[in-house]
Amino acid sequence: MRQVRLNTFETNSSSSHSFVITDFEGRYSQEELMNHVYLSKDGKVIMWESKLEFGRSPFDFLNTFESKTRYAIASSNGRLVPQIVEIWKKYVPGFSYFEFDEKYRVWDEEKQEYVETDDDNPVYEYGYTDDSMIEAWLKKYNVSVEDFLTMKRYIIVVDGDEYLIKDKIFNSGLMDTSHIIHDSYAEQEAEWEAKWKAEQEEKCEKEHTNENH
Repeated sequence: MRQVRLNTFETNSSSSHSFVITDFEGRYSQEELMNHVYLSKDGKVIMWESKLEFGRSPFDFLNTFESKTRYAIASSNGRLVPQIVEIWKKYVPGFSYFEFDEKYRVWDEEKQEYVETDDDNPVYEYGYTDDSMIEAWLKKYNVSVEDFLTMKRYIIVVDGDEYLIKDKIFNSGLMDTSHIIHDSYAEQEAEWEAKWKAEQEEKCEKEHTNENH
């Protein structure tokens, strides 16, 4: 959580993952699409649980087809997997399916305890992200899953509020930020700050009115 007291605002986010839209044109080339894509002989791609974990660290820029795929799977808790499979079949020659780690125990809400999974109905490990926002971001910015994965202009930044490495890099002048059209985290912070200021102004007006009465 970013907290700045004494007449400043605070947000309730524990991470600062950001959906960044740039003015970079076009889709990845076939060579770029295949970067870090490893197919088995039967076209399988293994998605280890450890590769589907996106917390507040380590800091990362996800700007490849493969890395954004892993993030979309994790951030959607697997809900986007059917769409992603079809996209991979379209863009990755020979691809057939993803193989995920399986969960052997899951939480049962009724029993309020962990129970073993059924071998005939496997439950897959889709990893996690601190902020499960990918679907909301795609909807907000009107971006399809296919375009998000295959176009150069969309980037995910993985960061934490206790580090704010992205801000340090952007503010250092080492990176040309003029290509950025949208930065979801920065925009959300601006919205929160504007809301906080409006609430403070309203509070002051009420206090002033009460004093006059």
